[in-house]
Amino acid sequence: MADDGGETPKKGGCCSKSPKKKEDMMATGKRSCTDVACCLFFLLFVGGLVAVAYLGLSSGDVSQLRYDADYLGNRCGVGEYANATKAFYPRIGKDLVEQRALVYAGAFWKLKFYALCVNACPESFDIEDPAFVHDYGFDPASETTKLLGDGTQEKWISAMPTIDVMNRCLPRDTSLESSRTLCAYPKCTATAAGGALEAFPEVTCDESFGRGAWVMCPEGSPVAPEGSARCEQQQAACEVKVTKKDGETYALGGSSAMADMMMNQLAATVQDVYEVVRSLSDGILFIIVGGVLLPVAASFIFILFLRFFAKTAVWCMFILLVIAMVLGTALLYAKSGMELGGYSAQDLLDMGQNATVAAGNSSSFQGANSQAAINGTLAVFADPTVNDMLAVSEENSTVFTVAFWVMVVLTALTLVLLVLWRTKIARAVAIVKETCRVFATLPSLMIFPFTTVIAEAAVCVWAILIAAFLVTAKPDSFVHSMQARNATLVWVTPHI
Repeated sequence: MADDGGETPKKGGCCSKSPKKKEDMMATGKRSCTDVACCLFFLLFVGGLVAVAYLGLSSGDVSQLRYDADYLGNRCGVGEYANATKAFYPRIGKDLVEQRALVYAGAFWKLKFYALCVNACPESFDIEDPAFVHDYGFDPASETTKLLGDGTQEKWISAMPTIDVMNRCLPRDTSLESSRTLCAYPKCTATAAGGALEAFPEVTCDESFGRGAWVMCPEGSPVAPEGSARCEQQQAACEVKVTKKDGETYALGGSSAMADMMMNQLAATVQDVYEVVRSLSDGILFIIVGGVLLPVAASFIFILFLRFFAKTAVWCMFILLVIAMVLGTALLYAKSGMELGGYSAQDLLDMGQNATVAAGNSSSFQGANSQAAINGTLAVFADPTVNDMLAVSEENSTVFTVAFWVMVVLTALTLVLLVLWRTKIARAVAIVKETCRVFATLPSLMIFPFTTVIAEAAVCVWAILIAAFLVTAKPDSFVHSMQARNATLVWVTPHI
């Protein structure tokens, strides 16, 4: 309806005025900080980080993490000991026992070991030519040597091989045991006529073990090599097996049982860590390629795939879901042993097998490809693994029956929902395609996550570096540390 002026009033707003269009986004020039108080807290936080970093950089001694100090307080790899960068612990078992309270408390970083600076870590013990480490601080006339008493000596020997861990020579357990499994009964003499091993004339006695034992499936045997049918027959004929182990383990003499135990535990732990690190080092190329490069490349390929084939990918996943649910339902039907319409799962399998055989005899399926498909299907029907998997479970038939009906309901519900939600699924596919299309307009989005990862890695490295400066200090000598600990024990004991 027109007013007196003949003009049609505009919709919206009071007095027929059009409403002002509110901007969705504020212009860049008009933007400003809205949380000034939060900015102040953030600046205080950054200032605190800077202060902590300055404290660590000015007072820390990060070389303590790289090089240990000897028992006199001299830093290995620095100054006079610039060429002796490794710290060798000749009496580490004794040190662990004396400081077992810290070990039991888990305060391993507080442990102080009697150390000597050496050029290289002892790799192994040679019984014919043992290597000794000279204790350059040993002087019978010095107060330090007198204070240590029988805890020091002129030269030391390493009974266990060591590994260089951050310039620390830590013992590791390399005592390898070789083992052989033999048959103890029936004895090797039972190969005579009427004996239990009459069918195995190739069996011979093992002279190194004796007592009638014999080796099953001996290495290089032309008659019963490992994995052969004859080898399996020998193993089945053996009623009692015996395992013979041979090995060598060296340990320092004169040490206590507790020191040996703690030393062996430490060596075993170091050996386990060494094996893990060595495995990671050997597979570093596969880790980088398979764990970093291939996933990144696969992610880009997946984005491109969704950009052009999102509909195909989504519906393929739904189809695979339905197929998996149908197969699961069929498996539960077979395991339950139930019958529907008078047919059990075994009846259906027999019908399928007969139909396959009939198709193979039909003139319509005489081609090479058809015959190959038919033979493959018959092989599946005859596969014992498949038959075992589909065998009826008498003990749990009720459970499988209930599970079957649950799967029937879920499968039917899934099919109904797929039909009802087909429009919503098509809309989701369009959203996925449109989302992937944004990379063509803003390709920098592809590398944006990498910038975040790099920034986080830089922050972690900075935090670890500052923490390293904070937790380190000037090296305290082993002697002074032991004196302080003994003085504390002397004071505490009367007050307990």
